[in-house]
Amino acid sequence: MFIKEFIFGMIIGIANVIPGVSGGTFALILGIYDKLIEALNKYDKEFLLIVIKNIFNFELIYKELKKRDFIFLMNIFLGAVISIILTSKLISYSIEHYYEYVYSLFFGLILGSIPVVLKRIRKFSYSEALFLFLGVFITFYITYRFDPAVKVIKKSEYYMNLYYAKDLVNMVEYEIQDLISIFFVSMLAISAMILPGISGSFIFLISGKYFVVINAISRISKFYLNDILIIFSVMLGIIVGMLVFVRLLKFLLNNYYDKTLSFLLGLVIGGLYAIYPFKYYKLIDLYQKIGDKIVHIPNYKVYTNSIYIPSLSSNLFIISLIFFLLGIAIMAIFMRYDKE
Repeated sequence: MFIKEFIFGMIIGIANVIPGVSGGTFALILGIYDKLIEALNKYDKEFLLIVIKNIFNFELIYKELKKRDFIFLMNIFLGAVISIILTSKLISYSIEHYYEYVYSLFFGLILGSIPVVLKRIRKFSYSEALFLFLGVFITFYITYRFDPAVKVIKKSEYYMNLYYAKDLVNMVEYEIQDLISIFFVSMLAISAMILPGISGSFIFLISGKYFVVINAISRISKFYLNDILIIFSVMLGIIVGMLVFVRLLKFLLNNYYDKTLSFLLGLVIGGLYAIYPFKYYKLIDLYQKIGDKIVHIPNYKVYTNSIYIPSLSSNLFIISLIFFLLGIAIMAIFMRYDKE
């Protein structure tokens, strides 16, 4: 059980690193979504009071943790954290150099997952169809309306001005504002990560914080103070956001299961636009902060949300199609495993 839950955690962690891909979607696909929401919801005021009153009674605290699926949550959490740390640099590199192939794989995985989620809806009537449509509309509108390239370019321009002006006072003020901003973005992102179809990484991307956070995680072994503060702000935002948001989801799943699941499925379908693999990009001179220095990266690709259809005979399309079919095949294997 530990190995299975740990692997599920790793899959969710990897999904959360890739912009447009939702960890919540994979929790739903893997069949642990309801249990995850239920377990997270058990950590409430009552648990906090028990811990405070019995701070040195480790046996009692351990019993309370066991009652609240602590082992399950730790397995998922450890798998997710370890996979994020191990793969953040690899995924960042893969997206930068093999964008279409990475997104083709995940497009196939998520498209192939739709029947898995659909069969969990017990009753599908007009009201469920309405909630499905609403979910599709919300994620499609968000991913179509907000261009992630805009924020990346704006932040790069800000660092460019600092790079040439050497304005260290303004840079310190900006970093304090940035940490506060990262905290609130993380609160919103964890809410998105919990919802299938809405990518927490995409929230980071459209806010201009994605590469700040992913680069801080990939450099964690270097112990830059700025990176540590960024990671701390992210963790704090995630904890606060999670405590607030999961209660609402638990209530909806307990009282409106089919409608909620239909809505969540709609979010998954609408989110396919965000991970469509063929998007136009802009080449920019990127300026970003690494450690205590601002560095200049020329001819850096920044992908927009404008899509195109490549030539069907091109190598790009053929290789992308192979990765897409691989994603479909992986989900077909999972569906067979799920039935067994």
